[in-house]
Amino acid sequence: MRMQAHPQRPDPALSFSAIQEYLGLVNPHPRMAESWTLSQAAWSAEEAAVFLCRSALMEAADRLGMPADFRAAISAGLASVRRDPRLFRYLWHCRWLLTAPESGWPPLHAGFPPLPPEGSPGMDMGYALVFLDLLPWAWERFRRRGCPDAMTHETLGDFRRWVAHYRAHTGRWGLSNLGWLQHHLRARLFALGRLQFRMETFALDFHAWREQATGRVLLLAGEGMRFRADGQFADADGGTAAENETWTATYGETRDWVEGYPIHPTGHAVPRKVRLAVGRWIPALSRENSVWGIHIPAGEPMEFFACGLSFQRATTLLPRIAPDHPARVWACSSWLLDPQFETWLTPDANTVCFLLELYLHPLPGATDAALFERVFDNRRPPLEPMPDGLTSMQRAVLEHQRRGGRWRAGGGVMFWDDLRWGGRVYRSQWPESAKFGLGEILGS
Repeated sequence: MRMQAHPQRPDPALSFSAIQEYLGLVNPHPRMAESWTLSQAAWSAEEAAVFLCRSALMEAADRLGMPADFRAAISAGLASVRRDPRLFRYLWHCRWLLTAPESGWPPLHAGFPPLPPEGSPGMDMGYALVFLDLLPWAWERFRRRGCPDAMTHETLGDFRRWVAHYRAHTGRWGLSNLGWLQHHLRARLFALGRLQFRMETFALDFHAWREQATGRVLLLAGEGMRFRADGQFADADGGTAAENETWTATYGETRDWVEGYPIHPTGHAVPRKVRLAVGRWIPALSRENSVWGIHIPAGEPMEFFACGLSFQRATTLLPRIAPDHPARVWACSSWLLDPQFETWLTPDANTVCFLLELYLHPLPGATDAALFERVFDNRRPPLEPMPDGLTSMQRAVLEHQRRGGRWRAGGGVMFWDDLRWGGRVYRSQWPESAKFGLGEILGS
């Protein structure tokens, strides 16, 4: 009698829930669990043999100009990963999510949760090994877009900055933020000199309109947005504003007009409703429109003219290498876009000059967390006495805090049609004197 073959049962120790618990993955994106069965169906002995090939990893490290001691970290991390089947299978799953069309991994709003920071060399280096494993695949994606090799090398070389950041904080080589570097690997982010530009959609419910006769732009708040008296979102700074200290914006469109509450380009909502005539004013930006996100990498001065050169290069190169993303607006959210820097830094400071070029807007839920992460390495130094050896930026931050002020991240947009670097276009369109008098200027 012929015995019927039975399919091999999956190892429960290699289920996603078991691996999540083992690795301590905090709040992984739902798609990681949802696609696990598909991922494991694609797993094979052949895949295991070629994934994280030592010689290929070393070649990738050499291509990126990594230092000699990083090669030793690759060897130690790889040996550790190969001794840990659950970690090995999880890393392969991350690779599959990024490369398999059927993975359903979203290009935005999905990342990879941190691995235990002191677990093993494999935990430290796991995401770095995935990045290096994918480097040839990524290089080919840039090549297909027609990117110059120098530009590709500059973009993917951002890996050096992030593993150095990990080492500075832990004393060991490694990587924690594959979630950010996935955009580099997928050729959805491009380094052009001092700035990087990422394919994005505009996530906020602001509405930009442009006056055809003058070219000036006006940003209007979305329906139901709640603001404090100072024009910041009601939930900024931890949502400390009382209910009776806030106001709510409304927004409406008809065939003939659009009505709403302006955002002044200095970064504040204005509690004065305006009405714009449709036709005289045309839509320029709204939520879910394609934009180019601006990223300002750490580690170098934000030299003003170097930033301007990056924007100029972007207008020439991005339409050619990314015709699938026909955006003509830049958007940015950053701790660097707090308008208060205009008061606390000198007028010629790079940060101030950069702010003056953008149409600034407030951010919901804005806090000072990112500022202290970047400026003070996540520390909050004492305000009294003022520490010695501070930079002008650090001293300004602490002095504002000492006087009872609060820092908060901000946002900004700039339209390609308005790129006249150094011209402060939006400030000239809506001078500070018009901050609370836009209704009179607009004739509404």
